[in-house]
Amino acid sequence: MSAMNHFLKRISTFSSVITSFIKRREYYSGTAPFYEPILFLYRPPIKSRYLMNVNLRIILSLVFCTIVYAQKNDVPINITRLNGPITLDGIVDENTWQSIVPFEMTSHWPEFGNSPSDHTEIRLAYDDNYIYVSGIMHAAPENILAASFKRDLHTLGTDYLTIVLDTFNDNENALLFATTPTGNRNDLAISDDVGSVDVSWDTFWDVESVQDENGWSAEMRIPFSSLGFQSVNNEVVMGLIVYRYTAKKNEMVLFPAVEPNWGFWSFAKPSQMQKVRFQGIKSDNPIYLTPYLLAGNRQENILNDVETAYTPESEITKNIGLDLKYNVTDNLTLDFSLNTDFAQVEADDQQINLTRFLLFLPEKRRFFLERASIFDFSFGDFNRLFYTRRIGLNEGEQVDIIAGGRLVGRVNNWDVGVLNVQTAGEGDLAAENFGVMRLRKQVINAYSYLGGMATSRIDAHGNANVAYGMDGVFRVYDNDYLSFNLAQTYTDTLSGGFNFVDASRVRLFWERRSYTDFAYKFAYERAGEDYFPANGFELREDFSRYFNELSYGWSFKGHPFFQRHRLALKTDVYELHSDGVLETVDISPEWRGALTSGAFFGLTVNAVHEHLIQSYDLSDDVEILRGEYTYTQFLADYSTPGGGELSADFTTSYGSFFDGRRFSVGIAPKWIASKYLELSGWYEFNQLDFPDRNQALTSHLARLRCLVTLNTTFSLSALVQYNSAANLSLANVRFRYNPREGNDLYIVYNEQFNSDRQREIPVLPVSRNRAIVAKYTYTFKF
Repeated sequence: MSAMNHFLKRISTFSSVITSFIKRREYYSGTAPFYEPILFLYRPPIKSRYLMNVNLRIILSLVFCTIVYAQKNDVPINITRLNGPITLDGIVDENTWQSIVPFEMTSHWPEFGNSPSDHTEIRLAYDDNYIYVSGIMHAAPENILAASFKRDLHTLGTDYLTIVLDTFNDNENALLFATTPTGNRNDLAISDDVGSVDVSWDTFWDVESVQDENGWSAEMRIPFSSLGFQSVNNEVVMGLIVYRYTAKKNEMVLFPAVEPNWGFWSFAKPSQMQKVRFQGIKSDNPIYLTPYLLAGNRQENILNDVETAYTPESEITKNIGLDLKYNVTDNLTLDFSLNTDFAQVEADDQQINLTRFLLFLPEKRRFFLERASIFDFSFGDFNRLFYTRRIGLNEGEQVDIIAGGRLVGRVNNWDVGVLNVQTAGEGDLAAENFGVMRLRKQVINAYSYLGGMATSRIDAHGNANVAYGMDGVFRVYDNDYLSFNLAQTYTDTLSGGFNFVDASRVRLFWERRSYTDFAYKFAYERAGEDYFPANGFELREDFSRYFNELSYGWSFKGHPFFQRHRLALKTDVYELHSDGVLETVDISPEWRGALTSGAFFGLTVNAVHEHLIQSYDLSDDVEILRGEYTYTQFLADYSTPGGGELSADFTTSYGSFFDGRRFSVGIAPKWIASKYLELSGWYEFNQLDFPDRNQALTSHLARLRCLVTLNTTFSLSALVQYNSAANLSLANVRFRYNPREGNDLYIVYNEQFNSDRQREIPVLPVSRNRAIVAKYTYTFKF
C-alpha cells in the first residue's frame, strides 16, 4: 500500500473514532476568521467520566491492532573474542586487530548509499571485562578537523569515531561513545528511539587517538560494568551502529546502512541497529566510592538596617561528602550520595521570557542525569510528571541535599527506576523528602511498552503531594505509533475534597515517525483543575488541547542544493475549562531542511489567536492586558555548515504581538581557533512596541563562552552573561584538572553584578554576590 493510502487510511480511522464518541457543540462565539475553517477538526470535551471511558476504548482497540504487526528479525553478528592483549595507545597495530574483518561502511551524509570518500576501517572485539573499538581513518592532514580536548564535545565542528550500543536490545535506548583526533571522550544517552538525547550522561571508559601523515586512528576500551546488559543462556545481544564523521566534508559513513529518513538523529536510532552477540561475558560489578572535599568563601552585599547603604558579609564554606556506585547485577545499578554537592556545575543560561508561562531549565547536575530516561514520563513539550529540578532548588537558590539514593536498571525484562532524596530545611523552607518509582516493560513487540510511575513529596510539617500514572507506546503499523499518558495527583491540603476527574491528566498521541514522505501527528490532552504534580512541570492548567501536524518530506541523492527538506502544517488549540473559551489557537505552516553543504534552515509563520483571562507583566513598565488578540509572526532560522573553524546560527522574527509589534534577532557565532581555544557566544535583541498604550520594551541578552584546553587533563572554561531585563550580569569561571574519570580538581568562581546601579536608592553595589570554591574528588574502585 502506498504512503498516500496509509496516510488517508489513518486520517479516516482517526476521524471516525473521534466522531463516533464526541458530539459536536458550539463552543466559541465571535471566532476569528483565520482559524474558523479548522474548528471542525476538533470536538469539545464532554462529561469527563464518559470521556475517560472513551479514551480507554480507543487505547484498547488500537493496542490490539499492534498484535498483527510482524517485527523485522535481525540475525545477530558474532563479535570476535580477543585471543591476545590490546595496548591502548591509539595505534591499531596488534595482530589481533588485523585478524578481524572491519565493518562495511556506507555513506549516510551528504548522500545515502555512496561509498566512503576516504578509506575507513572500524573493528569491534571484546574480552571478559571490556568492549574494544578500533578505527583507522585515512585522510589528508589538511582535511582533519580536531577541534578540542574538551570532555563531552558535542558539535559538528570536529571529526568523530563513534560507537552506539543498545545494551538492553530494546530498540529504544542506547549509549553513545565517541572520540576525536585529539583523543577526548564524548558520551551520551539516547532514549525513545532518539526522541530524547541526554548529552550530560557520563560513565567510566578510556580512549587514545593518534594523528599521522595518513590520517588518524583511535582505540576505545569500554568496561561492561559501565553499560548494563541482560544475559540469556550465557549470551548477550545488543544493537550496534558505528560511524565516522568528517567535518570538513560534512560526510558520515556508518554501519549498518541506515537511511536518513527519520531526521537528523537517524544515524543513532536503536530501532535501526545491527544486532550483535557477545558470549560468556559477566560484569565484575565493582564498587566505586567517590569522597569529596570542598572549601571556599562567599560574599554578599546586604542592605543595612537603616537602609542607607550596602555592607559586605562574608562566610567561609567547607564541606565533605561522598558518592557511591555499585552494580548490584549486570543490569542493575545502585547510586548513593551523602551530603550531595554541585559546586562544579556550570551556571544556567540566562533567558528572556516574553510569555506568561514559566521558563523550563534543563538539568545539569550529574546525580540526576545518569539513566535519566527511565524517569521520563512526558506529556509532550516541557510537561512532565517528574522534573528533577524540583529537588534541591527553590526559586533558583540551592537547597542542601542531605542524602539521595537511586536504583536503576532492568529486572526480569522490567525497566526499573527508584529515586529517593532528602533535603534540609532552612528558614521558612521545611525539610522535604522526594520519592519516585518507575516501572516499564516491553509488550506485544520490540517497539512497544507499558509503564507506570509514582512520585511523592512530603515536607517536615506533614504536607504531602502524591502523583501516579500509566503510560505506553504501541507500534501500530510500520512507522505508526500510538502513545498514551494517564496521571492523577493527590494533595492533602486541597480544599473541597478529592475529585477523580478534576485531579487527572490524560494524553493520547498518534504519529507516523518519518521525515520523508507523508507523516502526521494527532494529539488530545486534558488536565483537570486540581491536577498538580508537585514534583513535575506544567505550563498550563485546567485545559483541553487538540493538536495536529501534517507533513511531507523529501530526501535527495545527487541534488546540487538540498540534502533533505520538509513542509509541515501544525494546528494547536487550547480550551480553558473554567471559562469555556478557546484560550489559544495557533496555526503554523513551516518549511525546514538541510543543504548538501551541511547548513540547516527553517521558515515558519505563526497565526495566533489568544484569549487572555488575566493580564501579565513583561517588565515593570509593560504589561499585556486581558482580552482577545489575533496576530501573525514570521520566523526564520539558519545554521551555517559546522565543518569549519567558523560557524554561526541565526534566528529572527517579525510581526504583530498581541496589540503591538515585535522584532527579534539572535546570533550564535562559534570560532574554533585551535584545539586549545574555542570561543562561542549568543546575542538576542527584542524590540516590542505598543503604540496605542504608549508602552515599549527593548531587551538585550548576551553570552560569551571561552574554553581553553591544554590537553585532555587540564581545561579552563568561562561563561559571562548579560541580561538587561533582569538588570543582571554574571560570570562563571571553572578550572578543571581531570587526570582520569572520577578524579577531579575544580576551582570555581561565580559572581553576579548589578548592571543598572541607579535604579534604586541607595545606589546598588557593583557586585550582588561573589563565591569562589575549590572541590576535589577521588574515586576508589573495590
